[in-house]
Amino acid sequence: VAIVTSNYQWRMGMGMLQRMYEAHFGMLIFCGHYPKQGPESRNEKYPQGMAEDDYLYPHLKRPINYIDLSNEEVRQGFLMYYCLAKVEEMKLQNVKGYLMFSDDLILNFWNSIGLNVVQGTRRANVDNQW
Repeated sequence: VAIVTSNYQWRMGMGMLQRMYEAHFGMLIFCGHYPKQGPESRNEKYPQGMAEDDYLYPHLKRPINYIDLSNEEVRQGFLMYYCLAKVEEMKLQNVKGYLMFSDDLILNFWNSIGLNVVQGTRRANVDNQW
């Protein structure tokens, strides 16, 4: 399962991301905040919502799986792990694992990576200064 997150409000590009990743994963889930939903849809800062500037990108091929978070839950991307918790609560069946990444990442599929192991960043020794 691939979970594509956005640090800020979704505005455009979901169709492009759908075309890039849908064929490589059993399920593609978008997660973030969409300004056209709820009382924020009348916010003057985002009057067009996702439609503004979206003409530069391809439209969605088909309906998507989407988890909407509030602006408080997103917090400019600091709390995006909340998406993974919400996907886990869905209790999807026959899932080998999850790969969560941001919308500004491009995965290089022609060079395979071992997705059957846990990968992440290693925390540096905080006692030693730069």
